[in-house]
Amino acid sequence: MFLNEKEAWLNKIYQASSHLLPFLEFKSFFLQYFSFDQKPFIITVGGTNGKGSVVGLLEHTLVNSGVSVLVNTSPHLQDYNERVKLNGVSIKDDLLIEGFEYIDECAKKQGIQLGFAHYAFLLACYVAKIEMPEILI
Repeated sequence: MFLNEKEAWLNKIYQASSHLLPFLEFKSFFLQYFSFDQKPFIITVGGTNGKGSVVGLLEHTLVNSGVSVLVNTSPHLQDYNERVKLNGVSIKDDLLIEGFEYIDECAKKQGIQLGFAHYAFLLACYVAKIEMPEILI
């Protein structure tokens, strides 16, 4: 069966090792390839229940106030692109593919293996670096 480019990338990251890099190695990799030129304001939502509702409310309120917002959530319900939204809209396939290609290229340069969680987090970081939103949630 022929897979399109997006499906091929998703298959790759779903099958990626669950191995987690030691924190200092990941931090070094992150700072080298994903540090932001302009520092966005970051809102972290945690807890047991209601995270999705809180994130949705914050996103809706901020976007409708004219603030540029990037949201990174999991899991997705229908399409992987839902995990990263810019101003209330899921990222397009071409940006998702571009991000995964960049992440993969950087990992190969460093000689490291990334897992699913790394790809998911770094995709949001890549989009934030490219789009430079005012707020990350």
